[in-house]
Amino acid sequence: GCRPAELAEDLGVEVAAIGSEETPGLAFRIRGAKTDRPADDSLPARGQAIREIALRCTSPEAHWLHTHLRALREATARLTWPTPERSATGALLPPAERHRRVSVSIGKRVERLGKVAFPRLTRALTPYAFRHALAADMKASGAFTEAEIGAALGHLSARTQQHYGSATSSRGLGAERALQVTTIRAADPVRGARERYTPEGPAAGAEGA
Repeated sequence: GCRPAELAEDLGVEVAAIGSEETPGLAFRIRGAKTDRPADDSLPARGQAIREIALRCTSPEAHWLHTHLRALREATARLTWPTPERSATGALLPPAERHRRVSVSIGKRVERLGKVAFPRLTRALTPYAFRHALAADMKASGAFTEAEIGAALGHLSARTQQHYGSATSSRGLGAERALQVTTIRAADPVRGARERYTPEGPAAGAEGA
């Protein structure tokens, strides 16, 4: 469920195999892409600088990734995407532009793979489809607080969840896979969050993202 820009080489997603062969797990550490500060320093950043998600492996792909990582010497990997530092003319690119280009590049690759893997899809598959799926599955499971869902997505406000997946758009299998998640931590608290996700959304008056 990370943002595609969070796979840029100056950020990256770290994933480690934890637990044992009998109780395998995975731990993800994501450096946030939307952490720019507003002009007024008294206001918070737009997104979480760091978030960590741990899960127990019950799905086939989670078991596969755990086995793959355990085969590595360090049992951990850092996932990144080739990130251009300069434009075609040689000009140094600012971080926001580098991140934008990473998002575009990943989007094109996911769209091509989607056409091969899911030939009956009538819409192009995008990286954000996975973020929406994670949000929908966590909401449908009924096992997570609004703060936990927001933290997993890298949000600073529970209100932002209104734009990501709904419980009714989830599938039963997806909700079951969301239940693999055991721990969610983020650098900052999520504002305006209720104790549990409710379909009507965060409490009135919650702060914006």
